[in-house]
Amino acid sequence: MFDFENVIQQIELVDPRTICVAGKHKSGRCEILELSLPEKLTVASCNEGLVKNSDLKMRSGGFTIAPVFQVK
Repeated sequence: MFDFENVIQQIELVDPRTICVAGKHKSGRCEILELSLPEKLTVASCNEGLVKNSDLKMRSGGFTIAPVFQVK
């Protein structure tokens, strides 16, 4: 699983397998992350149960001083 340490302000679906998350860090800086969703959430499977990879994967990310109000 993926643990967010920041307060999440925005979550947007970029495409069927990717989300963009914007949050505010305790230090006051804002962080934006592009995360890949696990296959179990994006691909319909006839075999239910445990899967090898069920975590979000960070594709890219960065920090900004200005708050993020909208992600497109």
